[in-house]
Formats: sequence, structure tokens, C-alpha cells
Amino acid sequence: MFSTGRSPVIIRPHQLDQKRQFRAWLRSAFSARSSVPARGFRGTIVSATGSGKTITAASCALECFPSGRILVTVPTLDLLVQTAQAWRLVGHRAPMVAVCSLENDPVLNELGVRTTTNPIQLALWAGSGPVVVLATYASLVDREDIDAPEGQRKVRGPLEAALAGGERLYGQRMAGFDLAIVDEAHGTAGDLGRPWAAIHDNARIPADFRLYLTATPRILAAPRPQKGTDGQEVELATMADDPNGTYGAWIAELGLSEAIEREILAGFEIDVLEIHDPSPVLGESEEARRGRRLALLQTALLEHAAKWNLKTIMTFHQKVEEAAAFAEKLPETAAELYVNDATDDDLVAADKLPESSINAEFYELEAGRHVPPDRVWSAWLCGDHLVTERREV
Repeated sequence: MFSTGRSPVIIRPHQLDQKRQFRAWLRSAFSARSSVPARGFRGTIVSATGSGKTITAASCALECFPSGRILVTVPTLDLLVQTAQAWRLVGHRAPMVAVCSLENDPVLNELGVRTTTNPIQLALWAGSGPVVVLATYASLVDREDIDAPEGQRKVRGPLEAALAGGERLYGQRMAGFDLAIVDEAHGTAGDLGRPWAAIHDNARIPADFRLYLTATPRILAAPRPQKGTDGQEVELATMADDPNGTYGAWIAELGLSEAIEREILAGFEIDVLEIHDPSPVLGESEEARRGRRLALLQTALLEHAAKWNLKTIMTFHQKVEEAAAFAEKLPETAAELYVNDATDDDLVAADKLPESSINAEFYELEAGRHVPPDRVWSAWLCGDHLVTERREV
């Protein structure tokens, strides 16, 4: 048994439009052919980040394949868990199996999602009948079987192995899918020789219909023929709007500008911070210089938060150690700003200053500008953190 603990999701108008376009695509595919082609039917939904592609795809699958066999592939474990939550929220009650390394995950357990990386177990749990199989792209990567004889140790990833069956699976085999949904599909574009590109091969991952989801389609065109490591010409998968292409025709398209105009997404602005050091310190160590730069960036961030009354902020860094240092030192910078905040006396004194002879603007003082340091919390994350740790943060 499982429980989402939440009310059913509301499908928004733009998602209803995309569902109608999905249904029209299905009807067109069926009317054009009397049988499913060898490569299956393929289509792509291009929709801005945050516009609800996961919910749209889950709703499309529930309405058009209510008792179907469905595969959903995603790039990360975090997204896999979020997808499982979204699909249960939309109303999917079919058995769910996740092909991933998460064991005893509390969220997946609550949702009734079983997990495995064993192809035999996968074939037993999802061999036939209605099912939703969730898989990361890592499940498509070939593996080493240390128990196999020498020369036979390279085996297919668990998803493909379960679909292939054979002697290694002791007679077990998982049936193909009615619908395969490829989320963050731009990550599968490019060299068709890469492991992730197996998702495009209907002989290896059989599915009658493939629905690709992306906010940023990668449209590739090699300027000249490229050679792979084996000397053969590299074949590229491009996301161009092409009914005969790897990703099929674009079923629906919602760009970022349109999403903002329709108030589906919030508008945004880009603020560029430029730091000049007016007083470089001679002989200063590189470590000390990085420390001063870090403090300046933190100050600028906290000043921006104070000006615009921001509550939550996420920063990205080139190096893990920079992210850790930024998070660890931020409360100290916040405390220093709070202690040195302007007082009412400072404001009175500022009003008595003469005007600038060159019309320069004075720094805008504001009493109580910064919050007390005990209200400032920060943490850092990287790819080495466990899913449970990232979720907690």
C-alpha cells in the first residue's frame, strides 16, 4: 500500500493544451499506419523549465495508456524520486519499479516503489502486465560481471538485460513497453555510440511510442564528418523538428518567453556583479586574496537579499571547496553586516553631508537593513552527497 498524503494535482491550461496535442499525435500516428513501425512512433514536447513537463507526461500516460506498460528514464536519482511522487500524485496506481541503487528509500517506500539493479529481479517484478518502470540513464551502461567466465564479463545494463532475457536470466524476460518517456532528453543527444543513446534503439529498448521531454532541445549539425575511436564516422542524434529523426516531430512547444508572458513562469532579471579591488595588498597570499573575494561576494549577495527581501537563495560554484567555504563563512559575514548596520543616528548624519561635487550618488543607508545572524542559515551540496542528505538540506 502507498499514500501520497496530498490532494490530486491540478492540470493547468497550458498542460491541457499539451495533452490535446499529445492525443492528436497519437491519433495521427495510428491513422497513418496499420501497425507499429520497427523504430516505433516518436515525438517531442519542448516546454520551458518549471512549466510542469513531468506532470503533463504523467497525465498523458494515465489518460491514453491507463493499463499500459510505461518506461520513464531520467538522468539522476533525485529526479527519479520526484518523478515517482508526481506520477502517484497524478493518479497512477499501477505497480512501480525503479531501476536504481536506492535501497530502503523512505519516499519510494511510502509510494510503493520497489527498487533493484538486478535484471532477474526486474524481470520478475515487471515482466508483464501494467507497470511503470522508472530508470536512470546509468541503468543503460554496460557492466562487469565478475562471476562470469573470462571474456564474457561485459554485460548489458540491468534495464536492457531484463528486456533481452536469455540464459543469464534463467528464463526470465521483461516484455517491451507501450510508452517510453525520456525526460531531460537533451542529455541523450549527440554521439549515438554513447551508452545513454541506447534509449533511442528500439531493438534494445523496445517501445511502441517514445515521448521525449526537454526545455532545451539540442540541434546538432557536424561541420564535417567526425571519426569515433574506432575510426568510423560518428552518427549524431539531433533534436531538430523532424518526423523521421531520432526524436520525431515536435508535438508541442512552449518557450521561456511565452511562458513568462502567459504568467506560467515568473519573470526574472539578471544582475551582474563586478568587483574591483581599490586597494590591492602587496605581498598578499593567494589564499588571503581568495578569502577577501569570498567575503565581497557574500556581502554583495546579502545586500541584494536585503534590498529585494529575498528569503531563499541558491549559489553555484566552480569547485566543491569553494561551495563549502561559501556556506561555512556566510553566517560570519551576515553577523558582521548586522553589527555594522546603519542606525537612526547614522541616517541623521548622512542627511547633513554636502552634495557631491561630481554628482556621485551616496550609498543608500537604511536602518535595520540586515536580519539578525541567527536567522541566516546556509549549507552546501555536491554530487558525492547521498540522496537522503540532499533531500534533508
